[in-house]
Amino acid sequence: MYLRISITDRCNMRCLYCFPKGYKKLPKKELLSFEEIIELIAVLKDFGLRKIRITGGEPLLRKGVCRFAEKLFSMGIPVYISTNGALLERFAHSLRDSGITRVNVSVDSLREDRFGFITKTPLLPQVLRGIETAQKAGLEVKVNSVLMKNINDDEIFDFLDYFLPRKIRLRFIEFMPFPHTRNQFEKLFVPYEEILNRISERYSVSYAGTDGVAKEFKIKEFEATVGFISPVSKPFCRNCDRLRLTASGKLKVCLHSGWEFDVKEILRHGNKGRLKEAVKEALELKAQISSPRWKAERSMVEIGG
Repeated sequence: MYLRISITDRCNMRCLYCFPKGYKKLPKKELLSFEEIIELIAVLKDFGLRKIRITGGEPLLRKGVCRFAEKLFSMGIPVYISTNGALLERFAHSLRDSGITRVNVSVDSLREDRFGFITKTPLLPQVLRGIETAQKAGLEVKVNSVLMKNINDDEIFDFLDYFLPRKIRLRFIEFMPFPHTRNQFEKLFVPYEEILNRISERYSVSYAGTDGVAKEFKIKEFEATVGFISPVSKPFCRNCDRLRLTASGKLKVCLHSGWEFDVKEILRHGNKGRLKEAVKEALELKAQISSPRWKAERSMVEIGG
């Protein structure tokens, strides 16, 4: 089992596929405390928890994130983090010292004007410096890019040329329908096979297996692999073992399913027996999902990246 923990819904970017206009941040009292999250993780360990990823919002905005990561690491579970990279230059060494060995960074354009359009910020140079600092700190860096038709899908080769020679793992992710993006879905969606075909027209590409839910392909000319996450065109539900914990304390069995459990309410009432029951029920429901339900009722920032 793999748990993705959103520790905050606050973010210093406003990515168009993640952050709806007019979104109101959660009051701080509605966020799970780090102590509450650790209590849940102690229960999940008994059910086979093997990996944790800290997400947001932007997780590096939450005070005490490195100490929290250190506590998780001390529980004997590998801990990773996903970030937009804007604060990575400042936090890279502290993350390494906390026990984190790998960071995932979202980069959806290498052109400052487009980056600004997608994220509503001018922070691309800061993000790229953060990636460089993370590498120098000894962290493994993986870059995730959501490709969108007529927005950034002409940058495929720019991404390959920039990241692969720098020994940075690269994954392309399909654009997904959320409540505020459903009316744009047909306009912006690019299936992974189209991206793969474009790459194959220029380079020698061969299938290299899977890494979690990502399909990996080796590009001979770079002596490196590129990954594809295709939840829309090639769903991977049968191979997905992820649970998600939202910043508001909902344990979700799937990004696009309405099935969830209010573990914050359970934790704050001190009902450990009910907490174990909720986890067991969540895992049983998870096992029933064979295809995505596309019924996400909240935006990505509310659920967690």
